[in-house]
Amino acid sequence: MGGAALNNLRVGNTGRKEIKKGNIYFLYIPLVKRLKSVYNLGMRKKCSVILKALVVVISMLGIVLNLIFYANDGYSFWYKRLLYFTTQSNLWIGITFLLYFILRLIEKKKGKALIGRWYYLMKYSFTVSIALTGFIFCFGLAPFAEDGYHPWTIYSLMVHVFVPALSIADFFVEESGVTFKRKEIAYSLIPPVYYLVFTIVVYLLGFDFGRGFNYPYFFLDFNSPAGFFGLAEAERPILGTAYWLVIMLMIVLIFGASLWALHPENRKARKQLKGKN
Repeated sequence: MGGAALNNLRVGNTGRKEIKKGNIYFLYIPLVKRLKSVYNLGMRKKCSVILKALVVVISMLGIVLNLIFYANDGYSFWYKRLLYFTTQSNLWIGITFLLYFILRLIEKKKGKALIGRWYYLMKYSFTVSIALTGFIFCFGLAPFAEDGYHPWTIYSLMVHVFVPALSIADFFVEESGVTFKRKEIAYSLIPPVYYLVFTIVVYLLGFDFGRGFNYPYFFLDFNSPAGFFGLAEAERPILGTAYWLVIMLMIVLIFGASLWALHPENRKARKQLKGKN
């Protein structure tokens, strides 16, 4: 009885393993897990391609529409909108994704890999920037929009909401096979620091940003009544420019660290490392 029962148990266990390997096992898998397995078989790649294509089209179309309807938001000339971080960050991410398609086509013709680690670091950096654009617009600019500025038009939403959302989605969907080092979070600072320098140069040259101001955003107003390190109770910005710069720096680093930590390849690498330990 003991030996036969033991053999039956072994056969039963083996049978279960064989069933698990066969199609019958799918009857026992929760629907969510099954959908996830199908999704991982190639759907992620297809989704990423679609998201990239949407970002290219919407970012470029959004920029063109914003340039066409520049007067609706009180800008003196169409090219003044090119001075803003919103337009530039949309250009960066749109060109980055367009470059992806161009390089893929060249790879197919030459049979040589061209998209490497450099590309994904660039994409990471610009994804943080476009995420910053969406965040600042939704929580800092649109709710306090002044008369003459229309934040909720379709062409405004295209560059401030749609492109950031689609770009972030692609960042989590794409399977790049590339992991980022913790120190590479610093790459997320490159575009914002460049724009700060750009803003200072435009300010020193005495140019205005198209709406009668020599600054693009209230937190970059170097002539603020609050001064650089001061405080003002009645005027906006309440904080001096230096404090706003520190706040913006912290927001960028939080976004950069969050995308780094939540990146699928980084999460996979951490799980593998834990498994070994």
